[in-house]
Amino acid sequence: MTLKGFYSAPWLDPTLTGPYVLMGKVLEKKGEPELAIRALQRAASMDPNNSITHHLLGQAYRDLGKNEEAERELKIASQLQGAADSH
Repeated sequence: MTLKGFYSAPWLDPTLTGPYVLMGKVLEKKGEPELAIRALQRAASMDPNNSITHHLLGQAYRDLGKNEEAERELKIASQLQGAADSH
């Protein structure tokens, strides 16, 4: 499975973040954190206030042993979730 194949999928609307988040989650679960990060970074650039995206990015970075990046993303996810909970 390649990221290129996902990007060319006809169901993938480039204006929606959901497919990129889903793609990242699937790739992370399949043990392909590098590809997951690429998809999730795309989603985060499109919607930087999505706590789920940042949480998944944190998990993927942790899988690669990139603990500093993982902690940064998990902290962002926590802050965004806290802000959402307070509304």
